[in-house]
Amino acid sequence: MSDLTEMERRGRMWPWMVVGLLLLMILLMGVLLYSAIGDPSHVVVENYYDKAVHWDREQAQLEQDRRLGWHVELEFRAVPPELAVDAGAGVPNTLVVAQLVDSLNRPLDSLSVHLRAFFSARAGRVFEADLQPMAGGYGAAFRLGPPGMWEFQLEARRDTMRYTWLETRELGAVR
Repeated sequence: MSDLTEMERRGRMWPWMVVGLLLLMILLMGVLLYSAIGDPSHVVVENYYDKAVHWDREQAQLEQDRRLGWHVELEFRAVPPELAVDAGAGVPNTLVVAQLVDSLNRPLDSLSVHLRAFFSARAGRVFEADLQPMAGGYGAAFRLGPPGMWEFQLEARRDTMRYTWLETRELGAVR
């Protein structure tokens, strides 16, 4: 009789082994899902389908940009004290100033300017700001991180005119 109870005890272990293995599999899938979704290195282009469908509109914008003849020059400066905040992670360390000039090399004013920037190796982390008028152009403070290839996308508007600009630039170590 005692042999039967020993076999029953062994038999009760197997359902718990199956449950344990299923829970382990769920845990591992959760870790894999988190690492796949949370990695800023892997990014799907925003609105990729809409961009493909409206490719001709993008080409018309590039032609309009060429006709306007505007030029953009980015300058990277130390953050002035009035823009500085308490030290810590995420503190702006670079003042990005965009100088916009027309085809005759005259500074452009009365613009609303928006800048997007991201480190190519971490394209999921996009820094965006509406640039404010300041001496030498339009600027905003950013927390630019590691040295390497950065992409800058600028959009400037004045009334019904819209100008777009894109540049990939290698930045050295940023303070």
